Amino acid sequence: MLQKKWTSLLAMLMALFVLLVPLAQPAAPVEAASKTRVFKTELGKLVIKGTPKRIVTLSMAGTDAVVTLGLKPVGYTISNSGTVPTYLRNKLKGVPSVGALSAPSLERIAALKPDLIIIDHEFEFHKAIIPQLKKIAPVAGFRANSYKEAMNQLLVLGDILGRKAKAKSFVNQFYRLDHSAHRPKASTVKEYIVKGKGLKGAKIKIVITDGKASVTHYTAVQKSGSFEAPVNVSTLRDGTLTVSVTQIIKGQKHSRVQKKIIKDTKAPSVPVITNKGWINAKQQNAYAVQGTAEPHSAVKVSLSDGKQRITKTVHADGKGRFRAVIDARKLAEGEITVSAVSVDSAGNQSGQSKKVLRKDVSIEAPELLNEGYINAFNYEAYPVTGTGTPGEKVVVEAADGKKSVSASGLVDEDGNYEVEINTSSLKDGKITIRVKTIDQAGNESRMASVVLIKSLTSPAKPSIENKGYVNASADATAYEVTGKGEPGAEVEVTLFAIVRDRTRLLGRGTKSKGDFLWETSSQGDW
Repeated sequence: MLQKKWTSLLAMLMALFVLLVPLAQPAAPVEAASKTRVFKTELGKLVIKGTPKRIVTLSMAGTDAVVTLGLKPVGYTISNSGTVPTYLRNKLKGVPSVGALSAPSLERIAALKPDLIIIDHEFEFHKAIIPQLKKIAPVAGFRANSYKEAMNQLLVLGDILGRKAKAKSFVNQFYRLDHSAHRPKASTVKEYIVKGKGLKGAKIKIVITDGKASVTHYTAVQKSGSFEAPVNVSTLRDGTLTVSVTQIIKGQKHSRVQKKIIKDTKAPSVPVITNKGWINAKQQNAYAVQGTAEPHSAVKVSLSDGKQRITKTVHADGKGRFRAVIDARKLAEGEITVSAVSVDSAGNQSGQSKKVLRKDVSIEAPELLNEGYINAFNYEAYPVTGTGTPGEKVVVEAADGKKSVSASGLVDEDGNYEVEINTSSLKDGKITIRVKTIDQAGNESRMASVVLIKSLTSPAKPSIENKGYVNASADATAYEVTGKGEPGAEVEVTLFAIVRDRTRLLGRGTKSKGDFLWETSSQGDW
């Protein structure tokens, strides 16, 4: 019965791990071949010289243990029915049998010249032949009435066989129980998933508590070595929860792990979008949606023109500020809906906030009507005039090549503008006037420009060539005043008559040629 008990108990264990350990011949022992080691066992003192290389196992438990440690026995016993467990069959290929479990052959054992024999020291027939076996080689007992006992004895056997590290690694893996538990959120409180890894077939007890109330759930480890269970934690308070997962094998608690998690079912506040107005041509390549949300939450921002939607997720900083830069070039002009939702670290999602903006990326260039000169009369408030789209801002710049000045105004409701600009700081000579308009969306038009001449220098004094008299002939009705002046300059001629200390204006006129001729009537009442 004991052998059968081990077969059903340890076989399940070893089947999980034996495939993970490659079989090999024993490595060169750390100890010198002549070094003697002494172990205290339940069979008494065990004296081993060096590290055993040729091992004969007389029980399936012992065979399992040797194979698990990565070794291959030189001989083993088969079951009384003449079979070998499937999971061991390939591992023992080429290894001779020394007989059945209840009737091993001492002659076969001796012929293999073992340096260690492993028995089940609670099996009556094995107890009966211990004296004969000890005459062949040192004898070690290995039994497995429980998982814990099997693991403790595996550690001792690993030390005897020079596989102490491998035995310890196996035992640690045997007792390992991994579980993962993320933060419960509003959408998962009724089916909060606890999952992890354990030993195939083991029973799993899950207890989750908030310090005052608790919930318990049972599941089992599947053939894959994993478990997963939905636990209803809706009755537990928000805050810190303790998740305890216990692995139970054959009614015995073999391992337990605990993990602290946070239950958070409160949705974050709705984000606030601070953008206003327009998306213009300059911004559309990298339009920044800004606002505030729950600190450190993930904020999902979307722009939509009704047909297309562009989405980007960013994270709010410690003060709740967020900024999502989105390429909006694919969106059509017109109304653009901006929306945002935030998701906290637990996965809870806020309500949605929305704002409607307008996308406008087109604008016409203004017309500039100025020509001619900037002179001493208008240079401090030179009027720049033209036409544009009503309501648009007009920006005027005047530059002499080294320095520039600017001024601004608005296009009136009739589509006209006049902006006065002070050019006093610019030098005389060529002055470039540039004009652009800016619409409500912030789009800037192309520049309209014209080159004028600034001149504040007075022209040379004109000379009058007339001499003599204004007589009664044709002069009286069309008197010609002639002379010379600066080319291109306008000449203003004024004719006065002085009679009896009284002055009378007879006429005034202008000419714009270098040589000027002016006619005026000299008739009038004196």
